[in-house]
Amino acid sequence: MERIAIGGSAANPPHLGHVLLLSHLLEYGKFTKVIWVISGDRDDKQYDVTPDDRVAMTEMTVGQLRLKSEINCQLIIRYNDVYYKNTPTYTWIENLKKEFPGAEITWYTGSDSIVPIYDGKSEIETKWYRGKELLENEKFFIFPRDGFKLTDVFDYNEKLDKVPDYMPKDVTVYGVELPDFRSSEIRTLIKESKNFEHLLMPSVVNYIATHKLYGYKGEI
Repeated sequence: MERIAIGGSAANPPHLGHVLLLSHLLEYGKFTKVIWVISGDRDDKQYDVTPDDRVAMTEMTVGQLRLKSEINCQLIIRYNDVYYKNTPTYTWIENLKKEFPGAEITWYTGSDSIVPIYDGKSEIETKWYRGKELLENEKFFIFPRDGFKLTDVFDYNEKLDKVPDYMPKDVTVYGVELPDFRSSEIRTLIKESKNFEHLLMPSVVNYIATHKLYGYKGEI
């Protein structure tokens, strides 16, 4: 049976945190495909680079991952939305169920999406399209993130039999906390001419410098 993990990001810019996340998914051993969706236009996000820039930087970021990915787990980048309006998670899952009949679809995301920071409710329930249905009916794979702690009683890397009310009903919590790299903070570092190069692939650093993205003022 196909087991597909899917998640999304603006990739604005894509960074080494994304590389680490995708590497963990590819090496997890229980997925046959890992899909990374590069998001489109959203009311809550402003893009100060073009879609072509985000596509180019994404390809530079995932190139080595494609080469290293095992034959039993394929890395797929979906650019369906990048030039258009963003497709909600609910719709992506429904479309994948049609594209891959009988496949097990799991949405991966960070713990910031599921901790109850909105009057006892998660971001998924309060802000995502049909979020309550997603929590009730779909599978989730959660990466812990610094600042959004999950209870220590979870059995990491295994499906949880009992979960708090705010959590998805069918959830696996990964046993490694990812570094808290944020594209928004990287953009700020670039604009303020502070050190950012260690957070990106060298080819992406060169692309940003060459095209003077994000207010880059340095020399190539």
